[in-house]
Amino acid sequence: AVAVPGKALSLEWMASPVMENCEGPSVEGIAWHDPAFPALDWAPIKLPDANGIPGDKAADRFYRTVFAARRGQAVVLEWRSDDGSWVYLNGKLLIHQGGDCHQSGCVNGRCGNGVGVGGYVDLTPDLVEGPNVLAIHVSNGGCCGSFFDAKLLPDLQIVPVDWRGSEVSEYCEGPNDNGR
Repeated sequence: AVAVPGKALSLEWMASPVMENCEGPSVEGIAWHDPAFPALDWAPIKLPDANGIPGDKAADRFYRTVFAARRGQAVVLEWRSDDGSWVYLNGKLLIHQGGDCHQSGCVNGRCGNGVGVGGYVDLTPDLVEGPNVLAIHVSNGGCCGSFFDAKLLPDLQIVPVDWRGSEVSEYCEGPNDNGR
């Protein structure tokens, strides 16, 4: 899929305290990603959040924001995390990318020796007219601190790209090409 970045919505984010809990906080049975969750001990935060989970700690942080959508509006989420992340919209899990809980693996950013996958998700099919709650769990694998950034790009659509028609070469270039 290809997305062309546009002007991002201005959002006010809240972040949970750092914890070692892959399931996340809940209050009286209401999970952190539920729109009704009372985020009473969460603090306002500006993104990007670099090292929100400090140092070499295997731990988790949870983020929430509320934004309004018009009927029929297209909205794409662009995000990066170190390490894994889970994206919820109005209480529904939309996608998990990067490492599993307390495992390494980034989303759409350089970390360790590689570049993570993903980074865009179309929120349009799951939006409701009026307020929408976007909730994201970031889990750090225990190395090198954490990172989280997110932008909502309104009136943008993801266009599927079919690369199967591309020519495939049997040869590659690089340090491990064994002379081919």
